[in-house]
Amino acid sequence: MAKKFEDVSQPRDYKLIVEKDVKITLRDGAILYADVLRPDGGSEQFPAIMNMGPYQKDRLWIPPDDLEEKANPYLAWETANPMWWCPRGYALVRVDSRGSGKSPGQSEPNSYQEGVDFHDAIEYVAKLPWCSGNIGTLGVSYHANSQWRAANTQPPSLKAIIPWEGRADLYRDQAFHGGIFAMGFLQNWIAANIAHKHQGFARAANPRRSAMHTGAG
Repeated sequence: MAKKFEDVSQPRDYKLIVEKDVKITLRDGAILYADVLRPDGGSEQFPAIMNMGPYQKDRLWIPPDDLEEKANPYLAWETANPMWWCPRGYALVRVDSRGSGKSPGQSEPNSYQEGVDFHDAIEYVAKLPWCSGNIGTLGVSYHANSQWRAANTQPPSLKAIIPWEGRADLYRDQAFHGGIFAMGFLQNWIAANIAHKHQGFARAANPRRSAMHTGAG
């Protein structure tokens, strides 16, 4: 048993390969776009850590200076840090869900369809030449919810999920938390992260500021 966190895994001297706008084809012919960040291991294959959501993979979130994990050019909001995982032999795959970021289609956040899409994306990535066929998911909040939706469809290549700070039941955990009707958070979230796609507003680095600056909501 590891006695301290540093004993779990040590980084190797991998160079980082960044592939932008990788096309993923779903069972219904729809296309999603993803960014792949992976170790340069030549012919070596790696497991992948995936996430899918509406936050736009190309929008980087720069955290406060006092966070333990300092900002880097590849850090994205509520997803795994490639500067920690890739040197340890994992690839990261960030997928824009339908109608989000660069992925075309109709945006349906928190839907069953999104779980099916995630299932297809997992199986697609598992067959890429650099992938070992083993997929995990990791993320916070929305990127936790989407993991449960994907796992519910039982993708054969999905080996582990690491969700935290998520909601398994949107009705009980959010709309009627504790039996009290409360839609304030959800309304603000939609204004900050979803409405701008339909209204043509550009999204700033901070989604809450974006809602205030554009008047959304």
